[in-house]
Amino acid sequence: MPAEEPTVRAVAGLLAAAVGGDHEALTQIVLRYEADMARLSFVIAGDADVAREAVQRAWQRAVTRLGSVRDERRLRAWLLAISANETRQILRRARRRARAEQPIGEGSGVEPDVATQIDARMDLVPVLAQLNEADRELLALRYVIGLTSEEIGEQLKVSPGAVRTRLSRLLHKLRQELT
Repeated sequence: MPAEEPTVRAVAGLLAAAVGGDHEALTQIVLRYEADMARLSFVIAGDADVAREAVQRAWQRAVTRLGSVRDERRLRAWLLAISANETRQILRRARRRARAEQPIGEGSGVEPDVATQIDARMDLVPVLAQLNEADRELLALRYVIGLTSEEIGEQLKVSPGAVRTRLSRLLHKLRQELT
């Protein structure tokens, strides 16, 4: 694993500098991990605006807690977990608001936006939308972010075997829906 050594050392140096107040080091950390956080949030939420908001909130939370990261090799997983949690919190709040604001009767007069109409034409989008947040998160962690079963297991606090089983069942379900 000699190829990983410089990366681990580089991340450790950036992390230590950022914790010490170095804004350039923090900027480098953001540049390194923000795209992964955004992709994960987008897959969980299915909405670019929600994903942007979740990542912004995740960074606000992460910056104040960078000093709590004990293992620099876990920084990426730690940031992804914060991003996923923020995304789920935003979605929960939106569902509560939607229930509270639900119109009485049909014909609320709201037209679906153009992006939703375009997305509905794609085969995969409606199928993914039917999945629960946990399943979308699992797919995002594996196929969008590219984490291994072991890394996903650590993040979700389940065994790598359980991750592989859930993924297998989920992929089987998706194949059935798409055929």
